[in-house]
Amino acid sequence: NCPNGWAPGYYSESSGAWVSTAMSSISSPDAALAIAQANGIEPQWNSSGGEWTFTYTPKMNGRYAKDGGYLERECRVEREVWFGDTRSALADASMVPDLGIGGIAVWNFGSLREDFYPRLVEYGREIAPAETAVTVKASSAVTYGRTARINVTTSSDKGPAEGATATLLWSESVDGAVNAAEAKAQPIDTVVLDRSGAGAFTVDVERSGYFWVEITATSTTRAAESGPVRTKVRWKVSPDSRALTAVTGGQFTLAGAIAPQAEGVTIRIQKRSGDRWRTIRKVVTDPTGRFASDVRVLKPKEMTYRFVAGNGDGFVRGVSPKVTVTVTSG
Repeated sequence: NCPNGWAPGYYSESSGAWVSTAMSSISSPDAALAIAQANGIEPQWNSSGGEWTFTYTPKMNGRYAKDGGYLERECRVEREVWFGDTRSALADASMVPDLGIGGIAVWNFGSLREDFYPRLVEYGREIAPAETAVTVKASSAVTYGRTARINVTTSSDKGPAEGATATLLWSESVDGAVNAAEAKAQPIDTVVLDRSGAGAFTVDVERSGYFWVEITATSTTRAAESGPVRTKVRWKVSPDSRALTAVTGGQFTLAGAIAPQAEGVTIRIQKRSGDRWRTIRKVVTDPTGRFASDVRVLKPKEMTYRFVAGNGDGFVRGVSPKVTVTVTSG
């Protein structure tokens, strides 16, 4: 039965002013529990607010206006108390994975209860992004001028890295490097991984080298990187013609070119003999990457040839399509 206009508070001698206590704080969760216990009240958990709450009706000092001044008196006032504890902190921490927040910070250390850190650490481990395994499969060899396909898959204890960005990098060598940065690998392309945490790159490959893939972090998976996967590039060897004719006693020319153009590459001209290929001569490419060799024939027959470019200059052995030569008696 407080008078109209009564408001809780007290006069502060130190400041010489009236201090309102309509809203006030309690020093710690333990202090809130002590108040509840002293008043025989059991705090209730409020799931929507993520805190404990209770009400009680203490006597409080206050004042009200009368005859141009103020009169002080005590009144019983219903106070509503809200306080958090370890359970509240864990409820707040649940927002981390839900909203993709970077982590958890703690303040007001003096009010923490003894079980706070062990339980928060345990929960932190539960919600922390998991170690991510990255598997990369690429064409072991590809002919110059064609594309290579590089497939990426991911896995972790919390599932695949769905939605992560995968970056494909390339380095000419490894030389003991344990990651793409040490290998001075250069980025080539990026893709966003699908719901299964997988993706694929299709790229032009001009020299033999190593592919690396880097994966960004998600709310459930950590950033990760694959090891190097080597892809070799073959010389592209093209004959000028795949079907030639000649007459007995004459000659024909076996000619072709390699790509990319390169001078000084040894080309082995091979002839089919039974179930084997036999090298009949070697030639060297000119500055435009071309080669040619004349062959004399003495009797009518059909022969099969091919051209083989050896390893060198960052490329591996390349083989041409077969060349069929038909020799007639004229």
